[in-house]
Parts: sequence; C-alpha cells; structure tokens
Amino acid sequence: MKSRKTRSKDNPEGQKHFQKALSLWDEGKIEEALAEFKRAVEHGLRNDSIENDIGACLERLGLVEEARKHYSEAIRLNPYNFYALKNLGLSLLIDDQFQQVEDCLEKCLALDPSDNEVRIALARAEIALGKPEKAIKLVKPVASRSESLDEIIGAMQVLFDAGAYVDLFNLREKLPEEVLSSSEALQILGEACFELGFGEESIGYFRKLVERNPDPISKSWLGLALMSSGYEEEGLRILKEAEAEGGNDVRVLQNLAFALHRSERLEEALEVYRRATEIAPDDWVLWNNWGNALYNLGRLRESLPKFVMALEKNPDYQIAWNNIGNALEKMGLHEESLPFHLRAIEIDDTFAYAHYAAGIAYQALGKFELAEAEFKRTIELRPTFSEIWIARAKTKLLTAPEEALALSEKAVEIDPTSIEANILLGISKSLVGMNEESEIILRRARALAADQKDERAMGLIDELLEKGPTRASRLKEMLDVKLVDEKEMPESPFEDLGDSAYWYRLGSTLLSRNKRARALDAFRISWEIDPHSSATLAMLLRYETNAVRLREYIGESERLRKIGLSTPELERAVELAGKRLGKLATGR
Repeated sequence: MKSRKTRSKDNPEGQKHFQKALSLWDEGKIEEALAEFKRAVEHGLRNDSIENDIGACLERLGLVEEARKHYSEAIRLNPYNFYALKNLGLSLLIDDQFQQVEDCLEKCLALDPSDNEVRIALARAEIALGKPEKAIKLVKPVASRSESLDEIIGAMQVLFDAGAYVDLFNLREKLPEEVLSSSEALQILGEACFELGFGEESIGYFRKLVERNPDPISKSWLGLALMSSGYEEEGLRILKEAEAEGGNDVRVLQNLAFALHRSERLEEALEVYRRATEIAPDDWVLWNNWGNALYNLGRLRESLPKFVMALEKNPDYQIAWNNIGNALEKMGLHEESLPFHLRAIEIDDTFAYAHYAAGIAYQALGKFELAEAEFKRTIELRPTFSEIWIARAKTKLLTAPEEALALSEKAVEIDPTSIEANILLGISKSLVGMNEESEIILRRARALAADQKDERAMGLIDELLEKGPTRASRLKEMLDVKLVDEKEMPESPFEDLGDSAYWYRLGSTLLSRNKRARALDAFRISWEIDPHSSATLAMLLRYETNAVRLREYIGESERLRKIGLSTPELERAVELAGKRLGKLATGR
C-alpha cells in the first residue's frame, strides 16, 4: 500500500492508531490494520490518505465495492490524491469498467508520468476502448527503458494485444538477456513473428520456448509455426504429440485446428473444432473458426449457424458479423449481406476487411458512390491490401480503362503473384491500345494460373488472348459486379458483355446523360463486336472527334453501302461527318 502519513499534529491519539495501522499493514496483518485505521478515524483523524488506506485494506480482503467507496471518498476530499486515483483505476480495470479506468489513470499520469504500472493499466483500457494507437504510445517507453522484468513483459503483452507486431519485432534486439530468456517474452515474440508471417523467426522463438518449457501448449505453438512455414511433416508430428499430452487443453486443440485449417486439411480441422467447442463451448473464436472452415469448403449454409453461435457467445464479435455477410454474399444475397458488414463496422470502424466487404456488396448492387467510400476507407486502414485495388479496378475497367490501368498496376505492385490483378492489368492495357504489353502480361498471368493450377483462370486468359476482352464471354463471370452506375444502365447490368446491342443501349443512355466521351467508348465496343451495324456506325460518325478515326468510319460506311446494309440514318450521318471532317482538317 502506498499512502501518505497525515501531517496533523493536533490529534496524538489518532496518530497513534494510524502509525500502528501502517506497521500492521507492513507485517501483512490486513484485518488488524483495517481496524486501527478505523480507530484513527473514530478519534477524528479523517483525511484523504486514511480513506485511501482503508480502501486498500478492504480490497485486499476481497471487499472490492466497499474499497471503491473509500477510494472515491479520498478523491472527493483531495482530487489530486495520486494513490487513490491509481487504486480506484486498477480496481475498476478488473471489472472491465474501461471508461472510468481511463478517467482515473489519465489524471494519475498527469500527476506522475513515470509510473509504469499506471501506463500499462491505462494502455489495457485504451485497447478495450478501441484506441490501440494510444496504448502503443503509452507502453513503448516502458518496454524499451524499464529495468523491471514484469513491467517489460506487461508492456510487451500490451503491444501484442494492440497489434504492434512490427514494434515488438524491432524491440527484440534492445531487450536484456533476462527478458529474452523468459518464457513469457519468447511466447510473445514467437506469436508476433507468426502474425507478421516471419516463419523462421517464429519457429526459432518457439523452439527456445519448448527447450525452456516443454509443455503441450508450447509444443502446439511450435507445431503450428512449422506447419505454417511449410514444414508440414515435422509440424504435424509435434502437434499430434502435444495433442496426446494435453488433448483436453483447448489451446492445444485450437492450434491443431488452426494448423490443419491453414494447410487446407479442412475436413480434419472440422473434427478438431467440434472437440474443442465441446471443451470450451463459450469460446466464440472457436465457433467462428469452425464456421470459416465450413465456408472454405463451400458449405455456406452450414457455416451460418456456427457464426451465429459465435455471436451468441459474444454479440460484439465483429469478425463473426462480417463472416455472416461474407457467406450471404457468396450465396449471391448481396442486399441481405450488407446489414451484417455494416454491423461489423459499427462495432469496429477500423476493421478494414469489413469496409472492403461492404464495398463489394455495394458494388454488386450498383451503388458505386457508397462502394467507393468503403473502398477509400479500406485503403486508409490497409493501403497494401491488394484486393481493394482489384475491386476498384473492376468497376472502372469498361467505363474508364485508364483509371482501371492505374488501379490494376497498383494491385500488381502490391501482389505480383495475384492472377486476378495481372488479368485486370492485361485487359486494361488492351482497352487503352497497348496490345503488345497486354499480351505479355496476360501470358504472365497464364503462367501464374498454371503454376497455381487455377483452371478457371486459365480458361479465361486463353479466351482473352484469342478473342480480346470485349468478346470474352467469361469476362463477366470474373468481374461479378455491375460495370457502371445503376442509373446509367438501360436494363439488367448482367446482360452478355459480348452483345453489341448491350453496348449500343449503354452508349445511348450515356448520351442522354450528356456523357459523350463514355458514350463514344461504348459505341466503339459495340462496333468492334458487330462491324455490320449501321446504327452503331451512324453514332460513331456523329460523335467521333478524332479525324483519323472519322475517315476510317466514312470508309466503313462505303463498305456497308456496297453490301446493302446502309440506311437513310447512316447516309445522313456520313454527310454530316464529311462536313465535320472538313472543319477538323482546316482547324476551324
């Protein structure tokens, strides 16, 4: 107990009981100390220090609510009593009253910024309040400067819980040997490296952990790290050994299930998840992961009850809310999926993947402004998330290919092995006239697809190379989104992209909205698909502004005339185009 002696010299009897109480506290005689503090108060010695000391005794005796009343009274008597603020804050942290913890401990930190116990406790509250950045800032000095093993380990745990894996990885070289040889630090560093995808480093820390502490849980972490890094045989052997030694420990089963899941041994993982949830039926993460395994197997309807069970255990588990949305989205129920994605965002606005998923749903519904807002938020949170650049490129591909080109280039820069990003880049280059580069990129995508045994992608790329993007019937399947704003669509957005009439109607609709450049693009695609359409050619002759192309279209009108496909509308368009061509030639 940290307390301050009363300064009063006018109450010798009260002082006698007070001093005796302090001695009894130091001897660990808490009940006797409490009685003496109360006698000091009965003799008129009542101040904020004694109220705090009584609270500390009551808390040690397990009377937490009574203790908090005395801490609060001490603060009422003296709002700057550091120890009462600290004791009340630490007590409230036990009951997850995080906002009150923040209120108390921020005042403490203002009074004494060097108290590391306060920093660590406040940081835990900030994480719970959704403020991981504040938590990281609070404990980084503790982790790097404290001389206390317990304080360093506490700060490292906060950094891990806040997702500061890079900070932990960078910290490892500055830690004293005493810390690096502790099981707690090895566990935290191993898990941080695992989260970062630093397989060899995580294996190294977990091997040291097993050498120091060869229990089933430590072994299960080593097995998980090994399997995730490609050492499947050794990893599975160690995991099975851990299971045999501690098969009723849910942490061992969780690591085994996760390792099997990551190794795509999903049917085996399902059985482990079932056993684990029998042991720990209130563990919402297990229920969610069980649902994920079913989702990955394509058993979407079976996955939903598992996600719902996760939410029954924890209604604020944003990942399960989002996963329900993902399953509905996969079933084609885009509108139905949205409330689940939005609920996940409501719980945690920093959940990047929920913003991305909501954007995909909006995109599929043709609500492009809302989709773009979600995509931009995703990029703010995770600028290196390649899927978000792919999703944005898809929406621009056929209406703004230059923008699609820039977006798909970014996606390929982030993930050069992404088949989809490379396909989009190849198509974009084709649509802007960079045909040779397009072919090179599409062939590179073909090689990636062959290496990854993706037959669907190989079929699409072969068709793109043979027919070009505007005639590839499988392109619509790949895009799987509305291609323009729903307000600009004359009919269903999922009509055949290889139908020239579709592009003609789209061009006409864009014209009615005074979007001539985009309309012209649509008419060009329509003409490329059907070079015998007099109606399409008439539109090109009316709205083309490039003199070279205009001459080409006039020549095409002569071809149609010779084979009997000209119309009065086309002849009138040719006449007007001739006049416009003259103006273009003279620069008037």
